[in-house]
Amino acid sequence: MDRIVVVRGGALGDGVVTLPAIRNLTQGSTAQLCVIGSPYLRRLALPDVFLDLGSAQNTWLFGENGNLDPTAPAGRLLATADLVLAYTPPESSSALSPNIQAICSGTLLTWNPQPTLEDRHIVDHLLEPLRRADIPTATRTPIINASEPERERIRAMLPQRRSGQPLVLLHPGSGGAHKRWPLESFHALAQELATDGLSCAMVCGPVELETICEAGQSTDVPLIRQSSLPDLIGLTDAADLFIGNDSGPAHVCAAVGTPTLALFGPTNPVIWGPLGSHTKTLHAPGGILKDLGVDCVHSAALSMLSG
Repeated sequence: MDRIVVVRGGALGDGVVTLPAIRNLTQGSTAQLCVIGSPYLRRLALPDVFLDLGSAQNTWLFGENGNLDPTAPAGRLLATADLVLAYTPPESSSALSPNIQAICSGTLLTWNPQPTLEDRHIVDHLLEPLRRADIPTATRTPIINASEPERERIRAMLPQRRSGQPLVLLHPGSGGAHKRWPLESFHALAQELATDGLSCAMVCGPVELETICEAGQSTDVPLIRQSSLPDLIGLTDAADLFIGNDSGPAHVCAAVGTPTLALFGPTNPVIWGPLGSHTKTLHAPGGILKDLGVDCVHSAALSMLSG
């Protein structure tokens, strides 16, 4: 094959859990990898060609009037690809799938990205179209390698600590309030970990800054303002342990290879938990995160740090 195209929208975590499918498609291949998708995938998948699925020049892909544009950049990629893997909602709710089918000249694999089974991890769900096409799926765990520029940029952002002192990053954000462990619980945990002689820092991205910065500044916990995905990758690479909610950053951290403790409330960790032997999930009683005790998280954190 000369050209492989992957079509994948979604949030940061959606991009991370799609990485094994992308890696398996390109394993041992010299084909050009092209991604039409979420901006996160430019850094995550490191494709040869990237197009933003949500840009104005790609609105025709979602049109229902058959106004296809094979001369547009995305149209040219789809029309000349040997293989297209497109994660799209069911045809009844989106014109994306039939529009891709109409313009694609190579082999087309389409798949609904939403999980359908309660006992199958989302990564395995996303690998299913490859298995059905008899494409090997030896890679199951997402992998992100931090670059030296990402590591270098982060060194100046890290809190001062004694030589050999482990660093624990706390990430209190997530996509919805029901998926967030209470902020006061994160602060109480930080105090417990500091008493244990550990260095802690609170990490906030652009979404969390407005609501969490003010609260973070009123405590002794250093606050790191992470403004980009490369920053997040560099930060998680530098940490000895990451503790956060069911969120994209937890998946990024696990993919980087840093021990990751993910706190789950109403969502199912069997489906959405970060993958890897270095990860652990805690599921709140009754799915209510405020009922997850600080002592429980503290104990799990110390266990992970002790190996």
